[in-house]
Amino acid sequence: MATEAPPGNGVSTTLSSAITSTSATTCVLTSAAAFTNAQYHCLITDGTNYEIVQATALSGTTLTIGRAAETWGGSATAYTFAIGSTIAIVTSVQSVMNLAAQSMTPANGYGITG
Repeated sequence: MATEAPPGNGVSTTLSSAITSTSATTCVLTSAAAFTNAQYHCLITDGTNYEIVQATALSGTTLTIGRAAETWGGSATAYTFAIGSTIAIVTSVQSVMNLAAQSMTPANGYGITG
């Protein structure tokens, strides 16, 4: 499991180019100022479709993502998104589970031994 490291609350921007394929593994952000090169979950929406993705890397304004990482409204579906669609860092169910698992490791002093 990679380390979950969300950069903070209220981090969002828009897409500066469209995601034209449901198998695309990157997206280009209008501004990456508050995004980090770490693992966290994001919600991409155009107001009609909603998709939770897992961010795994950032280079400039290009974010590497794992598509349809979790369900939204009962569906884990990858969509295409137009320029200007919103992308926001979210605390998802999986991100909470990842953070809880990380905090329970012996390396963090919370492991159970014996």
